[in-house]
Amino acid sequence: MNLERRDASLLPVDSLVQALPEILLEDENCSNFLHGNAISQAMTPICGIARIYNMKQMFIGLGEITAEGKIKPKRLLSVCTAQ
Repeated sequence: MNLERRDASLLPVDSLVQALPEILLEDENCSNFLHGNAISQAMTPICGIARIYNMKQMFIGLGEITAEGKIKPKRLLSVCTAQ
């Protein structure tokens, strides 16, 4: 199998968690979140585990939304900021 065919057969990294709700983080919150800090973001009507994305729609990991509206990092991916 050549490299192009192998790349074409790969699934997106977030394909196994598509059933979870999605949260889009603003740039300032995203930076804090990626450093392991819990953040507050308006308009988080859900509680539990959610998929977390940056403003470029890149999956950055999973977060836990608390009843107080805080989003705590659970599992993070290494994200290149140059993209």
